[in-house]
Amino acid sequence: MLTSADFPYGQPSLDLGEDEIFTVAKLIVDAARVVRPSVPPGDYEVPINIRMRKALRKVKRDIGLNNIEIHGEDEVLNEAIDDPEVEGRIDIVVRFLQQFGDENAYLGIECKRLLRGDSGLNINYVDKGLARFVTCQYSCGHKWGMMVGYVMNPPLGDITEYLNSKICERYGPSAAMENVESSELVDALDFKKSKHTQIRAANDINILHIIVPMGN
Repeated sequence: MLTSADFPYGQPSLDLGEDEIFTVAKLIVDAARVVRPSVPPGDYEVPINIRMRKALRKVKRDIGLNNIEIHGEDEVLNEAIDDPEVEGRIDIVVRFLQQFGDENAYLGIECKRLLRGDSGLNINYVDKGLARFVTCQYSCGHKWGMMVGYVMNPPLGDITEYLNSKICERYGPSAAMENVESSELVDALDFKKSKHTQIRAANDINILHIIVPMGN
């Protein structure tokens, strides 16, 4: 998306407030608690994501939250290029009322499975998840994005430390995860934030990392 000097990134449709972001984080944690008992051992991301989207819709209806919509597998299209290609498909997309009508305005949520002791799987969280926000494949010019890690073999162990080391390795120490305190997310195994510069957009994006138990 092109901008001019007097129309910078961070326009209102892309710049959600922290209250809105934490509302979605709470929905994610509550939905994961609903979904977890029905997830079979060794399940894959796609069926887990479908269960999560269903649970998110149910949870938000149960609490009377009617100013957001939950979608999934939303296509990311580069409108500047006349081709039949899709940039990607975001696992979970949340749109608030003020974002309706603008297909480029959304809160993008990418989800990855995590396993204690499986660095081959866990690196995908960084290289095939977080990287999509940093490279502007997803959420280009946005202030916020979200990563959800499904820990398939709780407890957490040293998974977060491993992820943080790889994030710093890829993007430098300034991108290190920071602790985020929230008394409402007690069911999350970990809750972090990192900040990254999207080079294509000359924009800083905040990523919330929500790590939830999904296996038994």
